Amino acid sequence: MKIRKNFPPAFCCLLITAFLFVLSGCFTGKVGTTAPAELSELQQELTNKTWLLSGMFFENQFIPLEPGHGSNHILLFYEDGTFESSTGINVLEGTWTLKKPAGNGSAGISFEITSESHETYGDEDAAKFENTFIGLFDSVRKIDSYGNQFSLYDGEGKTILKFILNNPDW
Repeated sequence: MKIRKNFPPAFCCLLITAFLFVLSGCFTGKVGTTAPAELSELQQELTNKTWLLSGMFFENQFIPLEPGHGSNHILLFYEDGTFESSTGINVLEGTWTLKKPAGNGSAGISFEITSESHETYGDEDAAKFENTFIGLFDSVRKIDSYGNQFSLYDGEGKTILKFILNNPDW
């Protein structure tokens, strides 16, 4: 029996092509999961930090809140697209999604509350403030982040929530 030692060039090309085709199937990256760089920067600015409520739209006006003077409403964003918020009495959990970067730390954003505790206040005014705070998350459509603070806006462009980076010394 004779073994042929030289293969024809066409057979070699076919063999190499088949090998590369099979090999390429082993290297599949994530398709369509790369976010624009600006969104990624904004996510980095927001995530894994404790944000303190510094203002809220309440009873037809925006009310600024002084840090360290009784405002204990906090918000935490996580890299996996979830968030937690505490009012000091109740805890909210849910998801957040950034959309349509507008540049300069600005983007569309939405929140979906998936879990909420329902503790009650003895004070009717405090309960009204709390319920308004929780309800505003459904109205949020845009975020502007600048430095150690950010504002959340409704669909009409009205500022409805404002947060600052929490300073543990307050």
